[in-house]
Amino acid sequence: MMAWIACISFMICWARIGRSRAENRVGQYSVCLPRPDNSPSLGESRNMAVKHFPQNEKSLTRKDKLREFNITLTEYLTLDHAKKVPTSDLQTKPNYYLPIHGVFKDTSTTTKVRPVFDASAKSSKLE
Repeated sequence: MMAWIACISFMICWARIGRSRAENRVGQYSVCLPRPDNSPSLGESRNMAVKHFPQNEKSLTRKDKLREFNITLTEYLTLDHAKKVPTSDLQTKPNYYLPIHGVFKDTSTTTKVRPVFDASAKSSKLE
């Protein structure tokens, strides 16, 4: 019985992925994360992300890495790895904010700066 339920859930998940798939201007695909219709709200997360931002900015400035980090984030936008949320969507659609910090590896030949998103950060409903 459990295998049957898992199979149905898998099929529903793939159907949703198929409906939410989109191709960007450079031929990369993006999909919405599959979530059950009855999944709970993630809660409020903006205050926590905004609270961590000045700490991150101060750390990057102290390490003289803020400019390099900003270039990397701008590249994310250019490559469609991220997008700015329209101001109108901030009030009308649910949003979840992830705190971000930079990891630096000066010895790397390809990626000296890597943005890291804290997906395990707590929200108001998940504390």
